[in-house]
Amino acid sequence: MATNPPWRLGFLIALAAQARDPAVVQTILSDLAETPAKPTPEEWAAYFARRVKDQAYELAYLDWLRTLPPTALAQAKSVYDGDFRGMPGAPPFNWQLGEGPGGAADLQGAELHARYDGYGAPELAQQLLVLAPGSYRFSGQARTDGDAAGALAWSIFCADASGVVLARIPAPDGPGAWLAFSAPIRVPETGCTAQWLRLTVSPTDHVRPVEIWYRGLAIDQK
Repeated sequence: MATNPPWRLGFLIALAAQARDPAVVQTILSDLAETPAKPTPEEWAAYFARRVKDQAYELAYLDWLRTLPPTALAQAKSVYDGDFRGMPGAPPFNWQLGEGPGGAADLQGAELHARYDGYGAPELAQQLLVLAPGSYRFSGQARTDGDAAGALAWSIFCADASGVVLARIPAPDGPGAWLAFSAPIRVPETGCTAQWLRLTVSPTDHVRPVEIWYRGLAIDQK
């Protein structure tokens, strides 16, 4: 596989999903990291997805940290790449951006840009967090174009089976201007080993296009 054959990606994705012990995949990827044909973000993402499926969140996060170059590792915070500069690193601990019927999200400079028609249910942006139990504050800035009221929100909820919602922060009103927002978060002592930070939508029965830009997302311990 160090010659990077065309079947490598498909094989590693299948192996990550089906291997009895996903540590086998981690060993292969770590060995490939010592060759010129280093693992791609997609190959690492398949391995991390398996660990997340098995709810081995902390193990997956530690393995993910080891894949970062030193300059990126020094900036690994509660929200990774909260300035949306396109930092290296595979999802789900880095941004996973999507598009679908009704919307899409991408990075523009140092901002996250999302488009939503108010009707569909696209998956726009998400990142997996590993916050220790305790009190935090989620903050950032947003600028909107169109009727954003209730259409988009950042949701933070437990990745474990409980799925407990820790916070839901709607897009601020006031088209055209950058507006700051913040909200408290309390991670419980049990049942919330990892948390999803996801830009969620609230579909209506009619189209009402909106665009939104986010910058400077952060989660700070109180």
